[in-house]
Amino acid sequence: MEIDQFVFKKILGIFGKKTPELSQNEKERLVKLDNISGELTILARVLTGKPVDIFTAEREGGIKGKNIFLPQKFHLLKNEILNIKFYQFRVFYLTKIYQLLNEDGDSIEYGKIEKNATTDLTILQNLFDEFPKIQKLYNELVKGLEDYYSNLNTEPDYTWLLGTIRKADKYDDTSQQMDDTFDEKALPEANTVIDAKPVEEIESVQVDKRDQEDWVLTHNFEKVETIEEYSGLPREFDGDDSLEDDAEALAEAGIKHTVRVDDETHSIYQAEFVSNANIAESKEQEASTKHYLYDEYNYKKKEYRRNYCKVFYKKTNELDFEYYQNTISQNGIILRSIRKKFANFFNKLIQVKRVETGETLNIDALTDMISDIHSGHSPNEKIYDTKRKKHKDISILFLLDQSLSSDGYAADSRIIDVEKQIAILMGEVLDEYNIEFEIDAFSSKTRNNCTYNTAKAFDDNWEKSKAKIGTIQPSGFTRMGPALRHATYLIEKRDTRAKWIVFLTDGKPNDYDKYEGKYGIADVKQALKEMDQHHISIHAFAIEQRAKYYLPLMFGTKNYNVLANAKELINAMTIFIERIING
Repeated sequence: MEIDQFVFKKILGIFGKKTPELSQNEKERLVKLDNISGELTILARVLTGKPVDIFTAEREGGIKGKNIFLPQKFHLLKNEILNIKFYQFRVFYLTKIYQLLNEDGDSIEYGKIEKNATTDLTILQNLFDEFPKIQKLYNELVKGLEDYYSNLNTEPDYTWLLGTIRKADKYDDTSQQMDDTFDEKALPEANTVIDAKPVEEIESVQVDKRDQEDWVLTHNFEKVETIEEYSGLPREFDGDDSLEDDAEALAEAGIKHTVRVDDETHSIYQAEFVSNANIAESKEQEASTKHYLYDEYNYKKKEYRRNYCKVFYKKTNELDFEYYQNTISQNGIILRSIRKKFANFFNKLIQVKRVETGETLNIDALTDMISDIHSGHSPNEKIYDTKRKKHKDISILFLLDQSLSSDGYAADSRIIDVEKQIAILMGEVLDEYNIEFEIDAFSSKTRNNCTYNTAKAFDDNWEKSKAKIGTIQPSGFTRMGPALRHATYLIEKRDTRAKWIVFLTDGKPNDYDKYEGKYGIADVKQALKEMDQHHISIHAFAIEQRAKYYLPLMFGTKNYNVLANAKELINAMTIFIERIING
């Protein structure tokens, strides 16, 4: 930072606008959305019967299309309990509006639902008729707001109570294809990560690199340490990590536009938001690259989009022996525990009834044989029982979600590392007991560029494959449907009695071209139905707690586990593998 910038920043810190600090009483009654978002999400889904999501609002929030926005924190009412009830009322009110919206996100009676809904008594009366006790709560909240603003000698701001309503963005099918060549250096190996202010709308801007190269210097006479809104003029992306220096200016400006580039990333300014639908599709990879075409299910039309997704198959050849060795050494106790459980399980003799030779007679079979002899029928000579070691007629395919979301942390563990460590530990034990298994990973960059990586195929030698697991790195998005369909194709060819796919994921389908929400969930459910038709079973595991809002919608009530930490996940995986082998 230059000396004049440093001086200006210090002066701005002294004389600039400052957010007033909360009093001790206000801090005691403050409620943060993060602490209750889980309960509110469940409430919204119960009221609507739909996979509704709750996002953090820039201010009072409201509803946009089918997404609910609520304030990041709230303290205006007299006590904590009443402030929690404020959030609960907002969910009841906004889900009532949600029910008045059609599938396209437009209101059935849009004239009655204006952008500012504070004067709309029709919706309130509709809500009170369905839930009479809500009216009493509403009156209590109104009085609380009026009391708060009365102490400030200002007019009450009722937008806090009802919020605003915005129409959803429309999908633009005419958008042009964009160059989606993926540069590995653009992965967020960030030195600085700062959370941004909540944001409700973002427009994604595509930059023409030729225009950027032809750009010439212009003087805009901007103030030091300020950030202007995007005006269509290209800028050079130098990749410098100046995020901490620019943090105050960014907070003042907020996020309204994003630009997609493949330049090296040194810092991340992150915020959760619902992106606009006007997004270009990825350019297809070269036709010479080995790929497979798969259908995708369109739930609105109740039909498939034929050959809609391209899955590019890759065989991992890079090696990382250090990662494998570190995993084994750091998880020695866990590995010994898994081996002990499997030894007890596989060394246990199971009883096999009605065989031709054995240690004991089967009385029922002997009785049947004597009856057949006396009745003149040919007797069945399988009259013995014996004990044998369990036969392992099973194939297991581990499918790892390697999207960029796996680069995050849950319970102090990096998600992608937990997935890879599980694959290595389970691979060690399954190989010892000659159970055939495969380890794959997937990511995507729109429907035209779905990547499916195989680190260890069913017929590969484990000793030659185990060092490949560590090379799997986060990349792209999470288009689950094509990955599940390709995994089905691979495991269906195995000549075994039981076939299982073990799915390790954060539980949220998404992609850059709007593969998310109800559309993505419906496609995954359809892929699972196809899997069931081929007599292939699946079970999903996740340690990302938000997965509990998505996995039940796709996998039902019994076919998934959401666990608190990596140790729980490894234990649950061990128990699960024992169960499916025994099944």
